[in-house]
Amino acid sequence: MFAIPLFAQENPNSSRWEVGLDVLSLFEKNSLPSYSLFGRYFLNPSGEKPMFLRSKLGYQASNAMTNTNMEFYSYEEIQLQNWLATIGFQRDFYTSPITSFYYGADIVLQRLNERQFLIFGDEILEQEGMQAVYDNRRISTSVFGFIGFSRKFGETIVLSFETALYFTQMSSDYDYNLIFVDGFNASVAQNSSKKYFAGAKPFSQLVLTLILP
Repeated sequence: MFAIPLFAQENPNSSRWEVGLDVLSLFEKNSLPSYSLFGRYFLNPSGEKPMFLRSKLGYQASNAMTNTNMEFYSYEEIQLQNWLATIGFQRDFYTSPITSFYYGADIVLQRLNERQFLIFGDEILEQEGMQAVYDNRRISTSVFGFIGFSRKFGETIVLSFETALYFTQMSSDYDYNLIFVDGFNASVAQNSSKKYFAGAKPFSQLVLTLILP
């Protein structure tokens, strides 16, 4: 990617697109989808300091079912859904034919849904088969300011690593319902909250991309 400005001055028709994957979740446990599609668009091929528009889209869903030996229930199912979308801008402040250092900012939107089903099986309750349903929903909007380093391998492969400071607003909703064997649905608890927090992520993104022909 970082030889692109040099190539672009010689060849105005050189590629302006990079696409790939954010693979950070393979090496670090976090709240991101396991895989996210990442893309960069080269804005100024003839410019002295390369600038890019960038975006990332991620989605992950899972459904885990287990039989348990807990005191009050005998079966558990957990459903997870995780959406992620980002848009941002980056600019190089140092560029060589194979390496580059850059800075920029991203706006990050994320939604995480978690639903847990518990089926009661304890005869003492006299409600064998009754279900408890826990719903957790979290929606966050974040602004990330980052610095990054990229290394080009060959003519088409680029590996980029970033560290970032961030500010986040998160809204959370929680519902707890009981579904009885006769189909009656009872709401047991509900809660909503909103919070703001900031911090640093030494490892915010690890992206492997290909320069498109």
